[in-house]
Amino acid sequence: MTPSRSLTASTRLIQFCWGRRCITGPIPALKNALDYCGFDEFEHKTVGLLAVAGGGFPITALEHLRSVCRALNCWVIPHQAAVPNARNHIADGQIVDADIEERVVTLGEEAVQYANIEPDPACFESAENVGADD
Repeated sequence: MTPSRSLTASTRLIQFCWGRRCITGPIPALKNALDYCGFDEFEHKTVGLLAVAGGGFPITALEHLRSVCRALNCWVIPHQAAVPNARNHIADGQIVDADIEERVVTLGEEAVQYANIEPDPACFESAENVGADD
């Protein structure tokens, strides 16, 4: 999808589910997507977080995604899901671990449940988020 098409599509969405494969270093693909978007595309949108890792539990990746979303004034679902050691838990495109599958399904259910949540009223902290109130 071209950046202009994804920007147009993102303005119509009421929620996002952001996923990230965990690699060493920064998150360039996400940064590139965000370069084409602004607060209008993300503000007051519901976001669910999912991380997939080849190694151990990817808590740092989820923390980074949560911080980015909060900086964009998104409403991040408290529940998050991760697939650690993905090669051991995914086969033929399907999650084969029942506990991980349950977490991912719960994330999807909560994304639907909270898709139209009312945003919190503005507060001092939100006014300090430069660019958010433009």
